[in-house]
Amino acid sequence: PFPLVNDLAGGYDYLSNWRASNFEGYVLMQPDVSLDEFQQKSMIFYQQLRPGDDRSLALQPLAEIHLTSDLKLNIFILTAIGIIIIVLACINFINLTVAQSASRLKEVGMRKAIGATRFQVMSQLFGESIVLSFIALPLAVVLMEIFLPKCNSLFNLHLDFQYMQQWQTSLSIVAMAFLVGTIAGAYPAWYISSKSPLVILKPSSILDISRSRFRNILVVIQFSAAIALLAMTIVMQSQLHFVQLKSLGFNREDIINIKLYGEDLQRQWNVLKTELLTNPNILSISGNQFMTERWNQTIQWEGMRDDEQMQMRFFLADADFLPTFQAQLLSGRNFRKDSPADQGRAYLLNESAVEALGWETESAIGKQFRVLMRGNELGSVVGIVKDFHFQSLRDLLKPLAIEMWTSFNVLSIKVRPDDIQQTIGFIRNTMSDISPQAPFEYYFVEDDIGQMYTLEEQLGKIFRYFSGLSIIIACLGLLGLTSYSVVSRTKEIGIRKVYGASVPRITAMLSTEFTRWVLLANLIAWPVSWYAMSRWLENFAYRISLGIGTFVLAGTLALVIALATVSYQAIKAATANPVEALRYE
Repeated sequence: PFPLVNDLAGGYDYLSNWRASNFEGYVLMQPDVSLDEFQQKSMIFYQQLRPGDDRSLALQPLAEIHLTSDLKLNIFILTAIGIIIIVLACINFINLTVAQSASRLKEVGMRKAIGATRFQVMSQLFGESIVLSFIALPLAVVLMEIFLPKCNSLFNLHLDFQYMQQWQTSLSIVAMAFLVGTIAGAYPAWYISSKSPLVILKPSSILDISRSRFRNILVVIQFSAAIALLAMTIVMQSQLHFVQLKSLGFNREDIINIKLYGEDLQRQWNVLKTELLTNPNILSISGNQFMTERWNQTIQWEGMRDDEQMQMRFFLADADFLPTFQAQLLSGRNFRKDSPADQGRAYLLNESAVEALGWETESAIGKQFRVLMRGNELGSVVGIVKDFHFQSLRDLLKPLAIEMWTSFNVLSIKVRPDDIQQTIGFIRNTMSDISPQAPFEYYFVEDDIGQMYTLEEQLGKIFRYFSGLSIIIACLGLLGLTSYSVVSRTKEIGIRKVYGASVPRITAMLSTEFTRWVLLANLIAWPVSWYAMSRWLENFAYRISLGIGTFVLAGTLALVIALATVSYQAIKAATANPVEALRYE
């Protein structure tokens, strides 16, 4: 049952107070009710109960909550990157098939010369591509089973694919294999079958195919995608590093939060606090709701206009909150320990609250305001605290009021970094002495703050894995193209060596042909990744600046990897004996 009274926030009946907005409500509706119509009628009713309130009710079907959360973004990104990876693999197949088609020119030419139609040639080439795709399908299923546990761990999921029970999905996988084979084989089939027998059997056609302009465009697309993913990975890691190291305005290190379950612990939390402080490894203890519960309250304040209201964040704390978290007091005083006069009537405001209320820091001490939910009860400002980030860095600092209270369900314990496990054991035993049946649950404040960026960490891992995979795929294709290019230019290389060309010169000649396309890919990838990351960084009120260095680094890494891939074959060809290449000329 919902607690109606004796709530830690002040003992108010939330269910009968229309100014309470701390919780979501769930409405069971008839199947044929229109959501839009119900929302309009609800707003009329709401405005009658709260005249002058410009807020609105937000209704959302329960079935849509899951996929409209952060998981939806993950699904979208995974799907997009998966499509990109498939396209990169198809590009490899197209490039290598077209490049190696010179070895099949005589076969295709002879078939067409003896009466084979273009449709028959295309059907054969399409069939070969689709067969290769279906040969790869079992290997893909094996790899999926191998990496599925890692995917579950990464996204905190429990996926377990049953091939027979989920036959629709199994058919979709088979259809995907057919589609990939069709897409990958489309251009090679069209390109090779379009040539007439007379053109195909000319030696010059080999040179034309090996230096296809379309092939170069595909290389540029491959590396553009790889460089863009690499640049986005670097930006995400930089932003995560920024939020992890940025000063939050309080000390979050070596603070353990323990939850107090049951009336015994919550009623005797001061006794527990006194016992815990006998341990020299425990430096300070604060009862508070800083990391567990914060709520909005509508307030009225000294100096406001008659029609003015403002929402302010509140949480409860004792007099040891500031020293435990080392938050800075700018003016005024802290709460007084064991002071009934401060309980529920004394407030610490942050700088943003003072500014929002239109007060000056120096003159705000002693000013009064009241929470509308509590009627005419007035509270006084006793101190001004320097702004600290009580929410994630996605949000701008907001007005905050810290209210003194004397009953808590969480204790924040500042400990020495030495022998932390021994200190935790001492805390567990001390709590057990007071309430043997109460469960012991704790977490580090630093870890709790880190969980605010779980989605970003997941996205960072996704981009690390897939940018690496895209680079590997692009380089495999580049290695295959380089190998074929070297084979098709063996005699040219031999003649150049006979005339005195050095190994570095020949290596540079072979490398330049492909590396220039990688350089061009940078010019395409940089604007795309800059735009994507600019939009992503808009989710953070506090973020890094996008400089050219990030994109230069991504482009340089891709270029170095591409050069290493090309140079192996180029150096091998340049150091070969020219006699072997020209033996039969």
